Amino acid sequence: SQAQEKPTKAEKKAAKTQEQPAQTQEKPAQTQEKPAQTQEKGEGDVEAGRGLYTINCKKCHGDQGEGNPRMYKLVKATLVHLGSPAAQNKSDAEIRKATTAGFGKMEAVKGLTPEQVTDILAFTRTLKQ
Repeated sequence: SQAQEKPTKAEKKAAKTQEQPAQTQEKPAQTQEKPAQTQEKGEGDVEAGRGLYTINCKKCHGDQGEGNPRMYKLVKATLVHLGSPAAQNKSDAEIRKATTAGFGKMEAVKGLTPEQVTDILAFTRTLKQ
């Protein structure tokens, strides 16, 4: 949807400063493959999550988690497929935090209820390669 409001530069800067005090923006995302023992089973509505993903995530992460190379290049980020082991081995808590607080170069998604975050998480788990 093209009609989404974009955050101002001041809002972006404030979010980065507030949410990532110990992490530099120049550092590429580290790939730490951990066992997925903290993944929840059976929570969230995958179809609702698909719709929320389309609205909030698809612009950068692509239709099926493959990533939009143009967006990643724009922010000088390393492209990681959301279905890859590097992404899927993250715990649900890590993915929730990345969604709501941002991660590396990824900005936080604002205005989501905890249930909506759970739905997006359920959808992203379906992207596993």
